[in-house]
Order: sequence, then structure tokens, then C-alpha cells
Amino acid sequence: MKKEEPLFVIPESFLDKLYEFTGSADKYKGLILIHCDEKGMPIIFKNCESQIIETGLVSSMKSYLDRYDNIQIK
Repeated sequence: MKKEEPLFVIPESFLDKLYEFTGSADKYKGLILIHCDEKGMPIIFKNCESQIIETGLVSSMKSYLDRYDNIQIK
């Protein structure tokens, strides 16, 4: 029986560093990262300093997806 290799996981230290690159030194930090694993399943990572930052990022994603859908329909 062939042993299945574990799926790749983005290291937590990398995600923490990416988060630190967002916003300014002490405010407005936040990110939402979506990617696919080796099996094609979506993986969503979210780290936001506050609920207001998260709400703003989600609203921006909705706007982007609406524009993307409109382009695809035309």
C-alpha cells in the first residue's frame, strides 16, 4: 500500500509575516488569503486586527467578485 504524502500547508510563520506587511506599523492590519490545496480544495486564511477591518476587506472582496462576474457575463 502506497503511503499518502501529507498536503502542503503554508507555514504559520509565513502567514504571520505576511500579516505584518499589511496596514501601517500599528493599525489597519488585516488580510484574507484564498488559495487551493493540492486536491483543488479552497483554503481560506483570515487575520484581521479588528472587526471593522474584516468588514472592509469582505466588502472589497464582494465588490471585486461582482465586477468579475459582470465581466464574465459580457
